[in-house]
Amino acid sequence: MYETPKGEACQFGDEQTLGDYCLFHVPEEIHDRSDGELSDLLHERVVQLIEQTPSQQKLDMRGVVFACKPLDLSHRTLPSLDLRYSIVQQPINFECSTLSTGTKLDSATFRKNANFNSTTFPGSVSFSNATFEATSSFCAASFKSDALFMHTMFQDDTDFHETAFDGATCFNYAQFQGTSRFSSTRFSNLALFYSAEFESANFRSAQFLGPALFGSAKFTDHAAFDLATFRKDVVFSATTFNNGADFSGPLTHKTELPSADFQDAVFRSSTSFRSRVFVTAPLFHQATLHQNTNLDCTDFQDVASDGAARAYRTLKLAMEHVRSRHEEARFYALEQKALRHHVETPTWANAASWIYEQISDFGRDALRPLILLSSLSTVATLVYWIAASTRAEIAVGDAIGGSAQLLGRCADFAVKQIINPFELWKLQGRIEAHQLFPSASLLNVIKYLSTLQSVLSATLLAVFGLALRWRFRRD
Repeated sequence: MYETPKGEACQFGDEQTLGDYCLFHVPEEIHDRSDGELSDLLHERVVQLIEQTPSQQKLDMRGVVFACKPLDLSHRTLPSLDLRYSIVQQPINFECSTLSTGTKLDSATFRKNANFNSTTFPGSVSFSNATFEATSSFCAASFKSDALFMHTMFQDDTDFHETAFDGATCFNYAQFQGTSRFSSTRFSNLALFYSAEFESANFRSAQFLGPALFGSAKFTDHAAFDLATFRKDVVFSATTFNNGADFSGPLTHKTELPSADFQDAVFRSSTSFRSRVFVTAPLFHQATLHQNTNLDCTDFQDVASDGAARAYRTLKLAMEHVRSRHEEARFYALEQKALRHHVETPTWANAASWIYEQISDFGRDALRPLILLSSLSTVATLVYWIAASTRAEIAVGDAIGGSAQLLGRCADFAVKQIINPFELWKLQGRIEAHQLFPSASLLNVIKYLSTLQSVLSATLLAVFGLALRWRFRRD
């Protein structure tokens, strides 16, 4: 029950009194015992006061017990209402109204449905510590300045569909015990949901144009952020998702997810980031990811920031933990790319990393080294054929059939360097090669060229084996 601050008289001191109470502060239990006349009288005086008070002027209704008929205050411009600590027993309707600057609803209690659909709040407004015991709706409402819902309790379903928050919005420590709908809601400035608790939350297609901070929040049921737009920092550090989280973008195109912080977050069920573009490396340090984490069609653009390598290493280890080999290989590749931007990384390591990327995408592409091996063998065959064609016996005027035969012998020679590498360093190999390259000086050059071919071929075969091992390993 509201008590007048010490040293202050009741703001309705000249109103009709009932024993120790004025008409506006009669406790609920007395209203419950009355025959209805008291409620009718209260309803009449409340409407009269509101209508008589000019807009922009303050109307002090702190602690009023609205134990009257349902209040319809829709489609009008209302004064600056101070409804702190008030109790609204019946449904109240502010639809399409304008609540003047200075309106305060801190610690108010709404026992029945509260309708703020299409309501305009031109100035800062506070619902901090308020309690909505029944459904509440703010669909298409417009908050032109800051909106505070700190420690607000929504005990039933609440709806903020297509609501526009132009100023900073604060739902810190708010409790949503029913279904909360923020679909297509626009947060133009800072959106704070620190330590908020949600039963079932729907932020589908919401627009977060400023930072979105959900640190230490708790989602008991499904959390839907699919198709939501994020323009600034996104923080879900130490957030708990107990029954699935959907951050997926549209199927037709990819959408950006800027700086994302999921450190210490817990995902206890399926999670989707499908079709999202991470502009900076996302932070998942100490996070617990579910094995059903969907990263299909995602892009990770950042390989140059200071923490990128550590961020991707964390995700690589997380994917290894859930045995997602494909994603593990993906984050390993991103980690290696990021390491090339570190000044501490030696030049030779950067060169080796770049070569490994080109020939097999860090072991993720098993076909590429086979294509390169085939191309290398073809080039080597042509080089050997050109060199062998300088022999006197195969001068100008040779038959086409003889040239084709020579090409086939050179192809066999090139394949031998793969099957039996470094053959020309053996006596038997040099004897056989002498028949194809009779010149001693030419044979010496061919020996080094074939050695280079054998080294490159062995490297490509080894990379091919590693790529297969990476793709199909089971341990």
